Amino acid sequence: MLQQYLTAVNSLSFVTTTVTSILSRPEAATVINEILFPQQDYGQRIALGRRAQGLSADDNDGSLLQGNDERLYQTYGEFPLSSLDSLLDRAMSINDKLFKNKKDGLKVVDLGSGCGRLVYYLGLSRPNWILHGIELSPLLHQEALIAQNRALSRGLLKPFSSSSVSTSSGRISFHQGPADEWGDVLGKADIVFAYSTAWECQGFSPETGTMILSDEWNQLFSEYCSEALVITTDRSLNANEWTIIDRLEVPNPEVWNSIGYLQVYRNEN
Repeated sequence: MLQQYLTAVNSLSFVTTTVTSILSRPEAATVINEILFPQQDYGQRIALGRRAQGLSADDNDGSLLQGNDERLYQTYGEFPLSSLDSLLDRAMSINDKLFKNKKDGLKVVDLGSGCGRLVYYLGLSRPNWILHGIELSPLLHQEALIAQNRALSRGLLKPFSSSSVSTSSGRISFHQGPADEWGDVLGKADIVFAYSTAWECQGFSPETGTMILSDEWNQLFSEYCSEALVITTDRSLNANEWTIIDRLEVPNPEVWNSIGYLQVYRNEN
């Protein structure tokens, strides 16, 4: 069955797309929840995430994975759209002049983009944004490909043409592989969002009052995202290099609630 699935999706290919018409946030949420990622298929997407981790349907979540297990990098979850709105609205209000005056489009990366759900939502609801999803798991990346094909067939997206660029409708691109292979994409980002709730951490920091992401993640963000505003959930970056400029608790039924940390790199030179 899995091989048949992979064969089917391999007949499709990614293209950079642009949104045909910007929608209101409620309209975009309806498209996401009813057309591109139907809520009744949530269980199937979670099961796909488990297969991406190499877990069977009979395995018990969490109890089989230690904190340093690399399969956690392919954990799948669905962050609430309204909570993403709240975090990005807070980021925009803090950096209003910097972000809203960008003439070439705000560049936003979803690191660990899974099936592409958040990227498509932002593309449908944010004019002038240039959006990238980076996902390690080929299975989840290919699910984003299927959603793209569905959106193209419904006329929600169209292939992007540089000869007829229209930044008012933004652009959407996806990339598969380890994050450090896409350092050029991360390095150009204005905002990087990571649903990091299940990612490996090194423990609790009394200084920040937060759980701190592992050294590996801190190194990656510091190397490639030092010019960006980074938003992580339920884990923050190392306080020696990053400053939390704001934190916001938002609804997240998967873990009761989540705290989003808005962080900037400490450039002391």
